[in-house]
Amino acid sequence: MVRDDAFDGLAIFLKVIEAGSITGAAEQLGIAKSTVSTRIAGLEAKVGVRLLSRSRTGVAPTEAGRRMLAHGRRLLAEADAALEDVRGDASAPSGLLRVSAPSGMVDALVIPLIAEFLHRYPRVRLDLVATDAFIDLRRTDVDVALRFGWVRDGDVIARELAAFDDLLCAAPDHLARSGPVATLEDLAHHPWIAFSGFGGQTQTQRLIDRDDRPHEVPVTVRVRTSHAPSVRDWALAGLGIVRVPRFLVETDLAAGRLVAVLPDYRLESPSLYAVHLRERYRRPAVKALLAHLEQAFQALRPPPGTAG
Repeated sequence: MVRDDAFDGLAIFLKVIEAGSITGAAEQLGIAKSTVSTRIAGLEAKVGVRLLSRSRTGVAPTEAGRRMLAHGRRLLAEADAALEDVRGDASAPSGLLRVSAPSGMVDALVIPLIAEFLHRYPRVRLDLVATDAFIDLRRTDVDVALRFGWVRDGDVIARELAAFDDLLCAAPDHLARSGPVATLEDLAHHPWIAFSGFGGQTQTQRLIDRDDRPHEVPVTVRVRTSHAPSVRDWALAGLGIVRVPRFLVETDLAAGRLVAVLPDYRLESPSLYAVHLRERYRRPAVKALLAHLEQAFQALRPPPGTAG
């Protein structure tokens, strides 16, 4: 994308903050470290203040740099949108699209669905951030964030894409060693495998019976991981019971590597949302991606009465 020196310097400044160092930014941008330093120095000369505080551990924005960071993200996003609007139409989105998604979704869902989108729109380039951490859209250059949970941010637009069916499951050898789970009381005595983003070493699971009565069961976590996709792998290793979206373990259930636990109870499952800032929706690529995801997830939903 062509910008003048100020815009180029601003883009490099944002990349340095994102990478945490001038060296890291140079590697990500594929340019010389000296070029990054020169562009930052030129930007600081233009504004007349220091924007970066340098130390042995890396760089951090000064107070002026933090203000520049907020303005810079907005200005570059609007510049991208303006250029796309002038040189392309909504039927042919183009440019760089930045998307974040939970790690556990990337292989099973995000790659197949967004690959189809990229085939349809060959002028779009993708920068995908696979992370289970919360992405603050106001502080990053992410255009669309896919999030599980209940979205409460007041300044973002959230589109519900799907309500996934969660279930409890375990490996047969774990149940053979630790005993079957026939009641809620049994569940409380089994070790638990959990994603660290959803609680501590002791958690409470809420299950709903066939009469729609809720039951809360305390569980003790034996394995707690910050890598969401690996909760399935820990369950396959026979370390305990896990709560996961059904789509992640369907093949394991069919093959008998995992078995459903307390299948007569259901779980209240958070939905998957596509979240974006209001101003980003003006970008043709963002509009097209949101429409594609809504259509794709609609096609994945089972017909009424067939889920289970």
